[in-house]
Amino acid sequence: MIGSHQSILDFVVLPMDRKPLWDYAETHRCDNVLEIGLGSGRNMRKMLELLGDGCDYYCFDNLVCSDGKQTYDRLKNRKNIHFYIGDTRETIPRYADKLPKMDLIFIDGGHDYDVVKSDWENCKKLMHCKTAVFFHDYDVEGVKRVVDGISDGFSVKIIPSRVGSYFALVRRSANG
Repeated sequence: MIGSHQSILDFVVLPMDRKPLWDYAETHRCDNVLEIGLGSGRNMRKMLELLGDGCDYYCFDNLVCSDGKQTYDRLKNRKNIHFYIGDTRETIPRYADKLPKMDLIFIDGGHDYDVVKSDWENCKKLMHCKTAVFFHDYDVEGVKRVVDGISDGFSVKIIPSRVGSYFALVRRSANG
């Protein structure tokens, strides 16, 4: 029987297509994490499990997924989790100058080119020299087009997946 504080998602096996992101989170210190696109909330819950309460977790989402709304309702009052609700093309620019530099950024929101491009442009302002930015669904046209256009000052590594979508890992270049 599921308790009132639990969701059926807590009993579903997590998709392994996020493994490159989780591996990074397990092996690197991440005090400030930004996730764009809450979706069902399963990735956020896994990341919080890996990173612990010492991490400040920032999430931008429009909350169209009902499972994401449940995650939001369950976690919105935790002091280390910060939700920004709405279209990321509006919310990230509105709050970016109030946020710390991020150690890890996960972009998995809207997949149309203009949304991904806006998310990337706004996230660049939140990067320090060691920030890792993971784009999920690199094999989707809008995401691929943005990532393939990243050049001066950044290095891009495509991470194939045996299950699910590809990732792109973006970091500032040593000379960037």
